[in-house]
Amino acid sequence: LATKKPIWAGKTFVARSKQLGYLQDFLGPQKPLASVTAADIRAYRNALPMLRSNRGRAKQMTFKERLTENTGSQISNKSASIIFEPAKAFFRWVKEEEGILAENPAADVRWQSTATAKSGFKRRPFNVDELATLFGSPLFTGSKSQYRRFQPGDTVIQDARYWIPIIGFY
Repeated sequence: LATKKPIWAGKTFVARSKQLGYLQDFLGPQKPLASVTAADIRAYRNALPMLRSNRGRAKQMTFKERLTENTGSQISNKSASIIFEPAKAFFRWVKEEEGILAENPAADVRWQSTATAKSGFKRRPFNVDELATLFGSPLFTGSKSQYRRFQPGDTVIQDARYWIPIIGFY
């Protein structure tokens, strides 16, 4: 963190400190980097989605105290992914740039995204009468002028108002 602090914005430094703090807390502060295995990284990855969504409360809890089985109180899959990626980047940096490790334990560990439920709200398609009304309007059949588009006339202006409904229908 001290190496990257001059490069990162203050907000990024705070976020990375917290995210890598989760990793350190999970592995234990006394665990040497050389003894971290891919199994440790996988266990960390699998534990992240079980973190309690705290919304700024309970900042003094350890990683294990933040874990919950209640799916309604857990962080989202996206948030867990955002916490996991700096851990992968950290091990990549330790191996490639610093040369501290001979092997990157996180190299082959991928984030396993879970499908999220889509909104229950479904839009119904236009029916035939609604489409006939839309495409039979003066906007498509001919309007009085550019400024009187919804009054019948002889002018068809093919701009965004004309093409977007057609493209949307297609």
